[in-house]
Amino acid sequence: MKLHVSIVLCLLWSGAFAQKTAKEYFKLGGIYLDTGNYVMAIKYYDSTISLDSTNYDSYYNRCLAKKSLKDYKGSFDDISKFIINIPDEIDAYLQRAKLKFELKDTLGSKTDFNYCVAMDSTNLSYKYSRGLFYYDINLYDSSKIDFNDLIRLSPKTAKYYHFRSLLDFLNDNYESGLTYLGVCIQLDSLNEKNISFRGRLKFRHKDYYGAIIDFTTALSLNNKNIENLILRAKSYFFNDNDDDDELGCLDLQSAIKLGSKEAEELEKDLCNGDEIVETRN
Repeated sequence: MKLHVSIVLCLLWSGAFAQKTAKEYFKLGGIYLDTGNYVMAIKYYDSTISLDSTNYDSYYNRCLAKKSLKDYKGSFDDISKFIINIPDEIDAYLQRAKLKFELKDTLGSKTDFNYCVAMDSTNLSYKYSRGLFYYDINLYDSSKIDFNDLIRLSPKTAKYYHFRSLLDFLNDNYESGLTYLGVCIQLDSLNEKNISFRGRLKFRHKDYYGAIIDFTTALSLNNKNIENLILRAKSYFFNDNDDDDELGCLDLQSAIKLGSKEAEELEKDLCNGDEIVETRN
């Protein structure tokens, strides 16, 4: 009886660790890829490919895992293998374009981005990725064309207006940039970073009243942002209304409580009867 039980246990043990099929390894790789365990995902895709070298989706997914680990050369090799065997998958060219950019192959990256857009000119992801690529390599006019198209194709997407505004600011077109940024904020009214960014731009262009409004809105979303507290304080001081000086001191005191040494120095200079000196951030 004991011998019989031992044999059963032995069979169960060996069955639990029996080699899986390529499909089973591929499925496990997908689970680990989706949960962000890229090392284990690569391990299971390696096992899939060792059993079935024609499972080209494994190369594609392993490319994504390697890319997440910043193994751009390994990721590039995998996506290239996939494209050789599945040349009609446009998304693969998008992945290769991004990897070429990471590998400093700007011309090759541009070629792949252009191919993606040429194959599907209404695909938002392709055009957005190319617009960012042009932005990163300082081809601002080309980037502007892509973001203009994106706004036309998807006029309710805030991030397109955000980057379109940046392109105008880079070309010193302040009013146009402010208009695009305003639409961005209307579409995404709880985005503290965009509102703060507009406040800083208004401050830099001496629109202190406008800056106060934006910093107040941003601080209503996050009242512990030291930079916004200091900039609103400065806006109060530089604004024409002398009654705002007390509000500026209150902001500096709030920033001091959050540990700001800069606010402490400003509070000494600006809230004790000393002359206010206009500065810029």
